[in-house]
Amino acid sequence: MAARSAKPAPEPGARRWARPASGLFATTVLLALALGAGYLKLTGRLDPVVQGAAISYRNWIEDFVNNPNNESYRAEVLARVIDAYRDLPAGKSLGLRNDAGQVIGRFRISVANISQPQADSNSPAQRRRYRVALTGNGELWHDTGGRVRFTGSATVEYDVDFKVDDWTVFAWFTCADVTDAQFECTQIDNLLGQLMPGIVRRAGRAALEESLRPGFTLILKPNGDAWLTKGHVGHEYQPRKGPMPETDNDFETLWNDTTRLERGFRDYLGPIELHRGDELRVTAQAVALDPRENFGVDVLCISAADFAAFEERYPNQLDKPLTLAPVEGGYNVQRQSFEVKNRPGTYFLLLDYTEFGLSHEHWKKQTKPGLVEYYVRIKR
Repeated sequence: MAARSAKPAPEPGARRWARPASGLFATTVLLALALGAGYLKLTGRLDPVVQGAAISYRNWIEDFVNNPNNESYRAEVLARVIDAYRDLPAGKSLGLRNDAGQVIGRFRISVANISQPQADSNSPAQRRRYRVALTGNGELWHDTGGRVRFTGSATVEYDVDFKVDDWTVFAWFTCADVTDAQFECTQIDNLLGQLMPGIVRRAGRAALEESLRPGFTLILKPNGDAWLTKGHVGHEYQPRKGPMPETDNDFETLWNDTTRLERGFRDYLGPIELHRGDELRVTAQAVALDPRENFGVDVLCISAADFAAFEERYPNQLDKPLTLAPVEGGYNVQRQSFEVKNRPGTYFLLLDYTEFGLSHEHWKKQTKPGLVEYYVRIKR
């Protein structure tokens, strides 16, 4: 998923993932990691002796926390990692993909209930198995059903472990099992899909299960940022490499990916939380599947409130008056690049191929699907 998920702060500009309370040792270790990273950054400008002392300090902390023999201390830190995870999934989305790896829909998580079934076990491995009950809703484009809106749920068991590397906590949630996956259609556009809802339901359930089985890594950085990314990654982690060259090396990539948009469909990226001093850069281009066809989409960076207003009308009420106030972006574009600087708040990037933002003449001409490639990065 490679999506930043820093918890919203009470005041724009503040970032934190460490919650108060829990274990004193865990609090001390995580505070040491956060302060130590800053200390090392400062001492990097001083003499080699001081810098060497800072590195030794970091190594001592990391070696102690990573040592499997210190199980009781690691259990405290792991409890804090789980605390950090509890608030992250709600509102985030999993991309649902076709066989070509293109995003064709999203499952938006509304609730993630976490439990530890064997918390009192004598086995560390059993204690580290957590159960997460996910519920949410979403949308995908199905060859038979057309645009399908759905509610979904699943119970996932994860084996959780972690390692501290260069002041960053990498917590691995390895999927042990996916059960009770449910996919219920609330809307099927295509008449053929309406006649065969079972086919659509089975395809949706399979896509949902497939998106969950790779597990994920929770990355907690010393500056307070928290990331969720699919699969098992470590310090060498780089976000998903997509179709566009990544030219801004001093930025962190949020998404570099491809979405397939059918006529009347939309995709979105976010929520994206910006704090004071943050800089967001977006590059997007529409790629027609048929070179002879013009293909333009709306690429809009909008507030969370505007996104909610759009979603309330989508897909069947976009002909009613709706005024958005995009922070940046453009309508009916084939290529779009823009920056958002010093605009604290929560935003979504809307990739829209509906008649909402297109003139009537353009809408009549654009009948075929196309791809939207996007490279979204941020500098904190």
